[in-house]
Amino acid sequence: MVKNNEVKILVALAIILSLVGIYFIFDVAAARNPFGEVARQSISLVAGLALMSAMVHVRPRALLAGKWPYVAYGCSLLLIVLCFIPINTPFFRSGESIFGAYRWFRLFGYSIQVAELVKLGMIIFFAYLFTRTTDWKIFLLYLSVPTLLMLVQKDLGSLLVVYASVFGLYILAGAPLKNIAGLCAAGLVGVILMIVLAPYRMRRLTTFLHPEADLLGDGYQINQMLIAIGRGGAFGQGLGQSRQKFGKVPVVSSDSIFSIMAEEIGFVGVTIVLLLLALFVICVWHLVETADVAADERLLGFGIYLSFLSQIFINIAAISGTMPLTGITLPFISSGGSSLAVSLALVGLVVALAKDQPAKERAAKSRLNTAKTTTGVAKRQIKIRSRWRWR
Repeated sequence: MVKNNEVKILVALAIILSLVGIYFIFDVAAARNPFGEVARQSISLVAGLALMSAMVHVRPRALLAGKWPYVAYGCSLLLIVLCFIPINTPFFRSGESIFGAYRWFRLFGYSIQVAELVKLGMIIFFAYLFTRTTDWKIFLLYLSVPTLLMLVQKDLGSLLVVYASVFGLYILAGAPLKNIAGLCAAGLVGVILMIVLAPYRMRRLTTFLHPEADLLGDGYQINQMLIAIGRGGAFGQGLGQSRQKFGKVPVVSSDSIFSIMAEEIGFVGVTIVLLLLALFVICVWHLVETADVAADERLLGFGIYLSFLSQIFINIAAISGTMPLTGITLPFISSGGSSLAVSLALVGLVVALAKDQPAKERAAKSRLNTAKTTTGVAKRQIKIRSRWRWR
């Protein structure tokens, strides 16, 4: 009964946060085409709820059985590669650069950000892998391919979420401390090289350290967001009263929406939203922690938990100026149909884990079925022998 109540709370929180997001998308899009953006996000909400309902009935064990983890890994890589291939049909378009990045393709007019699907594929694969080996060489081999592709794709924010989720799973899988320390050191060197070798990343780091140095150039976005947060004060300017949303804060309905929320509902309001997000993440963790499932299924659940936690942290940290901007959405709230739909699908998968048949019960049924099969075979053999003797 307690677990059923937790499941209801989790689903309710996901829907409430999604509705909060739709309201603020309507709010910030008031100067453009609010009904168009709200319609797209609402369609994504309906699609996400349908996916969530479908995922509830999926056996998590099936996603981690046989070759399916390798299929998830391969499909994730193919989706990234697909973003670079120029295809132009009435129903499907890819190979388009948006803000210098290749992160999307269009299906029936809807923009799909492949990173949302890639995150799920990587979590499934590495949850499967780490219950079989924690060899750091194998880990790096499988992680290096999506890393290179996502760097070329210029999607560092999503790569950070993948890294946080995968490294968290590696630690939870019981990897040796020396391997963890070595990989952390290698990761630090890799981050430094990524920044040094890419001029735009170096500019972002410089802007993070000195946002006041270029108020109208590289520092424009972070300064405008900080102005919005500062104008909000304790209780905000009031719903719909933001000034920064009128062409001052870039990508206002997606990556930067939290700054407008802070301007309109203030510190008290965003604290309530953050508490809802925190409660959601805690529910995910507790449902996974208390689920009676196999080790790889538990890692799958913790991968989803780490994905939500890291994405929320990175978005809020970037908006508030405590880390460089990465261009990543706030789950459930930011505009982005694929982000919302996949987030709700992940909620469905967590519910499926919580409601899955207990591991002990599955093992007992398996032994019972084996016993029945053995008994059936023995009975058939006795019948055959009896007929032979009669003859």
